[in-house]
Amino acid sequence: MKNPKGKILLRFRGAYVYVAAVEAEKGKKALLQVCRYVQKGEVPVELCRLGYLGNIDRWAYAFFKYSDERYALSVVASGSFVATPEQTFDCAAEVYLHE
Repeated sequence: MKNPKGKILLRFRGAYVYVAAVEAEKGKKALLQVCRYVQKGEVPVELCRLGYLGNIDRWAYAFFKYSDERYALSVVASGSFVATPEQTFDCAAEVYLHE
């Protein structure tokens, strides 16, 4: 994603970070915000789950599948199951978020 607009939601549970997004309304100028809660009426788009592997740049990547509403271990564009948070966001956002 080149210039995502809206909110990125982060939820923490144990060694996992769950990432979701709320797209900005069309035609509305908005910057990207990182937050932990949605406002009333906002519907988040689940993107992925990151599993901490002991290093800030090494996370296990699991993609959220709406077909069964579960997270599945996945590879990022480089072909690895382990990636940086930026790589995992880019991979999931390319599928679910549209400009």
